[in-house]
Amino acid sequence: MSLLPEAEKKISGILRFIKQNDNFLLTAHVNADGDAIASILAFSGFLDQLQKTYSIILHDQTIEEKYNYLKNWDKIESYSESLLSVYKNKIKTALIFDAPGNKRIGDVADILSPEINTVKIDHHPSEDSFGPLDWVNTAASSVASMVYEIISASTVEIEKNMAEAIYTGIIYDTGRLSFSNTRSSDFKICSKLVGSGVEPGKITNKLFFDNSAQSLKVIGIGLSNLVQFCEGRISVIPLFEKDLQNVESGDIEVLANHSVSIRNTEVGVFIREKEPGFFKMSLRSKEYADVSKVARQFDGGGHKHASGCRFKGTYEELIKKLIPLIEEQLFQ
Repeated sequence: MSLLPEAEKKISGILRFIKQNDNFLLTAHVNADGDAIASILAFSGFLDQLQKTYSIILHDQTIEEKYNYLKNWDKIESYSESLLSVYKNKIKTALIFDAPGNKRIGDVADILSPEINTVKIDHHPSEDSFGPLDWVNTAASSVASMVYEIISASTVEIEKNMAEAIYTGIIYDTGRLSFSNTRSSDFKICSKLVGSGVEPGKITNKLFFDNSAQSLKVIGIGLSNLVQFCEGRISVIPLFEKDLQNVESGDIEVLANHSVSIRNTEVGVFIREKEPGFFKMSLRSKEYADVSKVARQFDGGGHKHASGCRFKGTYEELIKKLIPLIEEQLFQ
């Protein structure tokens, strides 16, 4: 697959950066999802092949176990003050995946300093520049597809474990190659990954059909809580703290897509109360509404058709602010 000259230049720069450095910090955005985790683990396999050392540190205190089939998942560490003291002066280079800016990586940002050479690999509109080697491709479906291009341009062969991670990231972020961000290149990449030993059924089952009974019950509660606005063009699925006991957030994230799967709905929102008075939102749109503009009003971000943000306050205050912002996107 041919790449644009700018992409080839960025990839060459990143490969030189890897060759010339060692002892890397690998991290990604807060509440790391399938693309973020898979991209890091695919790249860690690449570094293993090059006999480079690295540490994987995420802001998240709980790392989703559904990705434990990927090699090096057990190497992921959750940020803590003790880790800060260990790594603050140890890390010399960093690679940031799937995060448009410094504040998106949470407390891990405390480990970084101006002296640390940092490269960002991302497909979101950029918020911060970490340096001239940053590769941002908003046309890419996923960071995992970008990781594939980087490794493919190297002398390292993509073996099965790396292939599984890359496939996982692409399938997650494209909704099994069905979302509007899916590119023809994604089908080509996935075809090659299957040729490397990836079993599509195995990974699809792990990602989408391996839920606990409790999580399915909570999904049912969310669907029963569905409310609509603007004559059904906006659908909101709320879940409150009392509903979210004993479930992992990744097991119920499907509600974000359910919120926009309703006939005549253009924008869907999945809202969950992480703690009293603190809400996380996942916004989705079908065609023309740009939900990233809504998310930015809450200091969030993302893509036109899929974005996320947070809110502190009551649910009623959230709805009062949220719905008019979405209506602006519907009627502009």
